[in-house]
Amino acid sequence: MDQNNDINQIPPYLRDFLSSLITEAGIVVDEVTHNQIIKELFVQLDNYILSVIIEKLPGDKLEEFTKMAEEGKNREELEEYLSKNIQDSQQVFSQALMDFKNLYLGNVAVARSAPPGNEASETSSTPASVPENNNNTDTKVD
Repeated sequence: MDQNNDINQIPPYLRDFLSSLITEAGIVVDEVTHNQIIKELFVQLDNYILSVIIEKLPGDKLEEFTKMAEEGKNREELEEYLSKNIQDSQQVFSQALMDFKNLYLGNVAVARSAPPGNEASETSSTPASVPENNNNTDTKVD
């Protein structure tokens, strides 16, 4: 993605979600930094949602989805495929957004309570990372 335009390639509803997350975390920065944080959070969110997809899609459907993504299918086609192949997909993805929000805000709180001089303190230049989805450690990918 082009560094100057990639913020516009993030779906508007996700840009709004991430922007509100930054605000809720109490992060007050200039617009350029705010947009950079949105881009960084989007990468983390995308990875988190991918972990949910891996957990929820049956093995044969996961292979097909992976092939579609590798072929460069657009986001709308991929989302349509997921909605047809993940039971209650809208609920699954809504829950994933809420889980991501809770993880992120929890990490921000931990970072702010870290002693000064700790790399995780709020003086860090990057937002708190969100760990991978580890809700189901028994997930098997065929």
